[in-house]
Amino acid sequence: MKIKADDARDLLEGISSAGFEYVTDVQTGESRWHELRQLIVRDEAGQLFASDYEDGLTENQEGDHWWYREFAEFYPVRQREVVVVEYERISA
Repeated sequence: MKIKADDARDLLEGISSAGFEYVTDVQTGESRWHELRQLIVRDEAGQLFASDYEDGLTENQEGDHWWYREFAEFYPVRQREVVVVEYERISA
């Protein structure tokens, strides 16, 4: 599914646009100069969609917020609960 790039940037700022509302923005990985991110939005029927983009890690690195494209590509996703186990140090 395609959403106009301007509308996708509005959604990234938390502004509802083009019949979609912002759900979350999550980090999915990183490279040397960029953080890999995923914008999740919900349509009026309650279906979830995601679009991948990059955010620069330094002030000199420009992010890819669909700046040089007319449209942002979104694909359907579903919410899935994940349990994470962490370990913390205890004093003996």
